[in-house]
Amino acid sequence: MRQQLVDAADIAIELALKSTAVVKGTNEPSEVARLVNALPENLVQAWSGFVASGAMTASAAFCHAKPRVAWTSPLVGHAKPHEPELGDLLMVMDVQGKNERSRRALLIQVKKSKKKGKQCTLTREDDLVQRHMYSDWPKFNILGCSGKRITDATSKR
Repeated sequence: MRQQLVDAADIAIELALKSTAVVKGTNEPSEVARLVNALPENLVQAWSGFVASGAMTASAAFCHAKPRVAWTSPLVGHAKPHEPELGDLLMVMDVQGKNERSRRALLIQVKKSKKKGKQCTLTREDDLVQRHMYSDWPKFNILGCSGKRITDATSKR
């Protein structure tokens, strides 16, 4: 069933990116805006059949370039903290079952290849910093939030 969900999500994403009903343009922020606009409904249509009972809703938030976060660089000789954007797109899936409710969020960093149909490669320092953040989830501060610290969400499960 996992592969069926993945395949359905791939189709939902592809359809959302083809939609030009609300958003024009092909740059990364335009692509994110297209996903925010069309992906939640596409995912609900694609995945509702997998919900045994109850209902599923999805919502999305455009968060391209903001908020930014900061953490101390682990690189030797790199005195300045890293300050990447936290993400481009926040998806929230909410499934109301017969007896319980399940809500999950997914923070997505979008990358767009400069060559159509080609896989995006991450070679620039800022891209690699974001990759590190998503793979290792270091403790970071959200900039502009009075120094509040966000810790690894997995430690609170």
